[in-house]
Amino acid sequence: MKVKLTKITRINTNKEGEPYISKKTGKPFTICRIWTEEHGDKSIGGFDNQTTSNWKEGDEVEIIVKENGQWLNFEMTSDKVTRKEFDALALRVELIEKFNSVGQFDKAENTKEEDGDDLPF
Repeated sequence: MKVKLTKITRINTNKEGEPYISKKTGKPFTICRIWTEEHGDKSIGGFDNQTTSNWKEGDEVEIIVKENGQWLNFEMTSDKVTRKEFDALALRVELIEKFNSVGQFDKAENTKEEDGDDLPF
């Protein structure tokens, strides 16, 4: 969903002034909270990263908005690749490398493709 940012805040410490620390990695992180024209006065929370750190009011950005109870959260559209997608891409790369290593791509360029019967795959 494309949204227009009206306000951005970044928070890296809790109410006691201690840095937010990830329980998974033990590393500090920053929360990025945004407001958009499309969502009015309801804020949307997410994590600050190299992309969001360059956002400013008035920017139009592409995000995924998810409801989490009474809260709205955002994710970057390119933040996540599922394991299934990764495995499928890895398999495709492996097949390309195999065909390339035995010269199949050179042969494929010289085949007739009218009916597809001559293709090596």
